[in-house]
Amino acid sequence: MSETAKLFIDSHCQLGEGPFWNHLRGQLFWFDINGKTLFAADSAGTIVNRWNFDRMPSAAGIVDEDTLIVAAQGAILELDLITSETRIVAPLEPELPGNRSNDDRVGPAGG
Repeated sequence: MSETAKLFIDSHCQLGEGPFWNHLRGQLFWFDINGKTLFAADSAGTIVNRWNFDRMPSAAGIVDEDTLIVAAQGAILELDLITSETRIVAPLEPELPGNRSNDDRVGPAGG
């Protein structure tokens, strides 16, 4: 076993956070919060897709193979991974426009 760390994916994130494995797609997802981008890579470490947002996204939960729920600045969004369309599911603290969501995790039961 090598004791030398090796860069797996060089995505040049300004603030990379929130990595999660999407078992339905066989892909690793993560956010560049400041860059307002969600990335997806295959198991070999090749970036296969990216989605750009008009607000800072930071966390997501899997709905189904083609849909994520995304916590972002000012709203919880539904993201269609095929069309890249987003829909606001719920506002987040609209009276505090400087606030944003942060890292999270969804448990095995979906909570």
